[in-house]
Amino acid sequence: MNNENGICYHKFRIVLFCFLALAAFAVWAPGADAYEQYSVNRDATNCRACHGDFRSSPYTSKVDGQSWGDDLHDVHRNTMLSGDCDACHSGSSRFPVMLNSSSGGSGLAAISCMGCHGRNEDVGHVGAGLRQHHYRAGETVCAGCHSDSNPASYTPVGENVKPPYYGVSLAAHPNMPIDPCNSDGKENFKGTSIGLNNDGDTLFDGDDPNCQSASTPDIAVTDSVAPDTDLQVPFGSVTVGASSDQTVTVTNNGTANLVIGTVASANPLAAPFSIPSATDGCSGKTLAPSASCILTVRFAPTALGAANDTFDIPSNDPDENPVTVSVSGTGGGSIDLSTDTGGGGCSVVGAGGGWKEAAGSYGPIALAWLGLALRRRRPKSGK
Repeated sequence: MNNENGICYHKFRIVLFCFLALAAFAVWAPGADAYEQYSVNRDATNCRACHGDFRSSPYTSKVDGQSWGDDLHDVHRNTMLSGDCDACHSGSSRFPVMLNSSSGGSGLAAISCMGCHGRNEDVGHVGAGLRQHHYRAGETVCAGCHSDSNPASYTPVGENVKPPYYGVSLAAHPNMPIDPCNSDGKENFKGTSIGLNNDGDTLFDGDDPNCQSASTPDIAVTDSVAPDTDLQVPFGSVTVGASSDQTVTVTNNGTANLVIGTVASANPLAAPFSIPSATDGCSGKTLAPSASCILTVRFAPTALGAANDTFDIPSNDPDENPVTVSVSGTGGGSIDLSTDTGGGGCSVVGAGGGWKEAAGSYGPIALAWLGLALRRRRPKSGK
């Protein structure tokens, strides 16, 4: 063998040695496949190292220390899945139990544990929430293969995003969870009072901001004249010189405090309408959710005829600010029928002072016309 061939042969041996070493390391390296199954051989490996035998009863929660009173297997199979074994298992031997593949249950995808512990919306990172839940609890083994186990590397979709099994095939699985925020309590089947930490941020159920709807105030204005929700307050006819009051109620139908400004500040009422300061129970008030306040609108006409106006109710409502209320009314006169002793009849007097008709002098003429009308309407004899 010449020197050149010897060098090539030596390089070949080095490359072959490195290849075999890497192959051996790949076979030996623990956790290289990042727990593809619950346990390796029904022993204390993988998930079973911490959570124990899936059939060991009773299971004690690692989160709050409460006993489930039953084993993990039966709670999943009998309670949640209504006996649908294929949702998690594959093959007749039912072992190994893979974390992300199965035969597929009735109407369920063949994704085993990831059906409830992963979200498809975490594209390329399905199961990241579960891994981060463990990472924050001090179990960082998944980070060896999944960089998204570290919360600093990836942010999973919010707690309110459903895992793929939730609310699916409910006819076959009536106890299947529906709401990832656990409003119906279906995520916590046994013992514990909390559901899953789907996004891995250690905040459960309604304590997670993703499960809290945005809090906003919502103003509702009603009045004392039906229909009471049309933002119109009709006073009808009110005698000149008199007054009439109607009430307006402001209610907070929202989930955050409603802050009311000064009523009728930007769009004030003019006479004959007013809001007496002593009866304004709303200006400057802060209403908690479901709370109400009342103000009074007054109509006091000083002349005959119709009148109308509007006023504003300002607040921090995000989409109804301000609310405009319309008011209307008519100034009317009273009718006074009194005996006119001078003419032997009666007087018709308008309270507005605009007219007065003495009927006494025309009494005999009116009676004559009435008698003539009656005679003309009397039927002839024989008819």
